[in-house]
Amino acid sequence: MSRREIRENVFKMLFRVEFHDEEDMNEQLSMFEEELAHLNEEDLNYIKEKFNKIIENIDSIDAEINDKSKGWKTSRMGKVDLSVIFSGGLIMKVLKNGRVIPVVGDEFVGDIAIENGKIVALGEKLEYPDADYINVSGCTLIPGIIDAHCHIGMFEDGMGFEGDDGNEYSNPVT
Repeated sequence: MSRREIRENVFKMLFRVEFHDEEDMNEQLSMFEEELAHLNEEDLNYIKEKFNKIIENIDSIDAEINDKSKGWKTSRMGKVDLSVIFSGGLIMKVLKNGRVIPVVGDEFVGDIAIENGKIVALGEKLEYPDADYINVSGCTLIPGIIDAHCHIGMFEDGMGFEGDDGNEYSNPVT
């Protein structure tokens, strides 16, 4: 099963939490497991483990979201939005084999570990058991540098909207 499919199933389990009390949730989880009977035991256990880890930390995740969000609290967010945030919140990502140019020190070919949207480590051959690994060979990574707005496309005169790809936007997180 792909990581995308695993995240999708964690999302589906999380989505049910908001609509069922604890007693009903056990029945919901049993029904969900029946739906996933085609999965191998390792994938099913991994999905359940991720789900349980999120549920165990739901209060602290809610508090962090409430602390960081501007004008919106978890009580006002849609259940789908919250499930998406929760399912992605505890997944560590490791960018592997990129050309890393750190703010301090010499450049190297190596990895960047990102947890909860923040860089937690730079180094060579970083390994984390539950991380999503993304091969970025051939890419240049500059952790700590933020480009909030740039023009890397072209403005093609006479093409109209189709040729106007000059503005690129980003949503930087520091």
